[in-house]
Amino acid sequence: MKFQGLKRYMAQDLIVLVIIGGILEVFVTKYATVVFNGAPFMCVSLLIVFLAVARWNLWGLVVAPIMSVLAMLGGMWSESPAIAKVYDWHMFLATTFGLLAIGFNVILFRKVTTKKVVSSYIYLALLMLLDYVVVCGIQFLVYRLACAGTLAHSGEIVFTYMKKGADGIEKVVTENVCFYGENMLIFNLFSLAILFVGAFILRSQGILCNVKQRFIDDKKNAELDNEFNKFVISETEEEVSGEAESEKKIEEAKTDDSNHQDES
Repeated sequence: MKFQGLKRYMAQDLIVLVIIGGILEVFVTKYATVVFNGAPFMCVSLLIVFLAVARWNLWGLVVAPIMSVLAMLGGMWSESPAIAKVYDWHMFLATTFGLLAIGFNVILFRKVTTKKVVSSYIYLALLMLLDYVVVCGIQFLVYRLACAGTLAHSGEIVFTYMKKGADGIEKVVTENVCFYGENMLIFNLFSLAILFVGAFILRSQGILCNVKQRFIDDKKNAELDNEFNKFVISETEEEVSGEAESEKKIEEAKTDDSNHQDES
């Protein structure tokens, strides 16, 4: 495949990943905030960016900010008003920088090759665990700096609401929703589960791979198949030719014998 064709295919591939992953991200994040009573800063985005980087190296990071926006929208549309308030520009920055850290996988992919990493259950599992810890760590640092301006103490995003107590009287409750944004190592375990399940399924389907190297390998295999076919055909022709020559010599020998007998 020529360079221009590969670029076109890459653009189409990344667009498809964003469309499928984006729809799932908005839907799953919207309801995950209620189911888990927390604020996962992403659910499907971790898998989508991991897959995009594995397939296209650093070009795959193009999808990171887009998936961050979609994750933020899913959270903003949450049924829980308190958790929905977490999904603002602070969360967007934290999510984006966290996902961009997956780009460091390219170093390993180039040193060891993507094929070797993906083909090994151990390497792949360790890489995904490392990505999770690094992404959540960067998310924490960026989120705290964005909210508080320092790492020394937590930020403060206050959410005030009315809550009816056991006595039936409504009381004003104030909650610092930064708590959710700074504890993604716990709240985001669901995205880690999706990453593991999705990556191993896509690996078995041959989708989790370096596309450029895959095309090169396929081309080499096609060339080897052609060489093998040519070899088999020429070998068969030589065998047929040899058999025909042998039969011809046998017939000639029989003819000579018959002539000798007639002469005698």
